[in-house]
Amino acid sequence: CIRDRGMAQGGGMNLLGDNRWYLTDQKRDQEEMAIFGEVSYDITEKLTLLLGGRYFENEDAIKGITAYGIEAFDSYGFGLIDVDVKAEDEDAIFKVNVAYAIDDYRNIYFTWSEGYRPGGVNRASSPTVDPTYEPDFLTNWEFGWKTDWLNQSLRWNGAAYFMEWEDMQFTQFNSAAFLQPIGLTINIGEAEITGIETDLSYLPIDGLLLTAAVAYNEAELSEDFVLIPTDPTNSRSLNAPKGTPLPFAPEWKFNLSARYDFNMGSFGSYAQIVYAYVDDSYNDLFVFNGDSVNTDRQKQDSYENVNASLGLGRNTWNLELFVTNLTDERAEISRDTQAYGTYITTNRPRTIGLKLAMRFD
Repeated sequence: CIRDRGMAQGGGMNLLGDNRWYLTDQKRDQEEMAIFGEVSYDITEKLTLLLGGRYFENEDAIKGITAYGIEAFDSYGFGLIDVDVKAEDEDAIFKVNVAYAIDDYRNIYFTWSEGYRPGGVNRASSPTVDPTYEPDFLTNWEFGWKTDWLNQSLRWNGAAYFMEWEDMQFTQFNSAAFLQPIGLTINIGEAEITGIETDLSYLPIDGLLLTAAVAYNEAELSEDFVLIPTDPTNSRSLNAPKGTPLPFAPEWKFNLSARYDFNMGSFGSYAQIVYAYVDDSYNDLFVFNGDSVNTDRQKQDSYENVNASLGLGRNTWNLELFVTNLTDERAEISRDTQAYGTYITTNRPRTIGLKLAMRFD
């Protein structure tokens, strides 16, 4: 509980002044039960079939209050929020995998699998948001390969996949649309993810390892979503049309690295450099807030990162000089925009350090 002269203000929220405070006194009970297992069978010497499944039951309940003082939210009239709600769900998910060994160095596989997240309860209900939300389910079709070439000096792995995401859960702080000052979770319908990822490892000479990896993902809503208030007197709504990119889902990511291990007298030594790139992405899903463009939905810039290190070791100890974020770039890891303010989470600035490690056998 925080009292006295208040806490903060902005965007319809005013927690400055007397009799304005924040208090949470809630008890949450969660129970999860699951039975799962898998079995594999060698149909031939080269072909293997795997079957798996999971049955689950979940129960989530919350009871208590959240309070914001006497006049904490002047424009929305928030005060005491009392909640006493329980959610239950049960279902089963399955997995099928077929793997084929072309030879001792090359393998291909196909996987059909399902995943889920339990449903749950919100800390408050409102005229626009139900007190409970449903489980969401992901169905994945994936084809992949794991291969070695050139006398095992070259390794090439990868996978192509398509995913259907049903009843996707989405959590957001949006006091204007949700009519509550706390984060609430809703089910926003269906999305699809199409992607491919692959990586290469190559040993051109003794001691030198070169690696590269790339991933491409197209993640977007596969149907229109509109949050329609259950209270007809409330005109606030959120919506995102079919094809809207999912938030925090960059299309491209890739990395390159080089590591050289060598001897310096009686010491084992190495030098390494790693480069990574992350594409831009959006920080929010909703394109429109009512009839207006959602200004909280902003693009997060792409960024690059370079790390380097030099190591020296013998027997059970190792000394490493490292530099992280060599170019001293301020990467935009995430951007949080809401009525309370805009917050950008960045990576650490350039860091130079010395690390001493010892192994105890």
